[in-house]
Amino acid sequence: MGFPSSSSDSAAIQSQQQEEQEGKDLLDGLNNKAITCSQLKDADFEKIGEYFMGQSIGDISRHIAMNEMMK
Repeated sequence: MGFPSSSSDSAAIQSQQQEEQEGKDLLDGLNNKAITCSQLKDADFEKIGEYFMGQSIGDISRHIAMNEMMK
């Protein structure tokens, strides 16, 4: 299944990149045992999910388009 080509604006791209980076940082903290799952909030798990989806999709504009389609 393909996603339509998206011309995401720079603010949306920056926001998505920040959310994915925060997810990566949280996952790194879990892997390093610096934090535990019980310390995370729902929003933290969402950021981890955004990080995984970003890795899976591999293109920030397509990730943003996918998120928009899911709303």
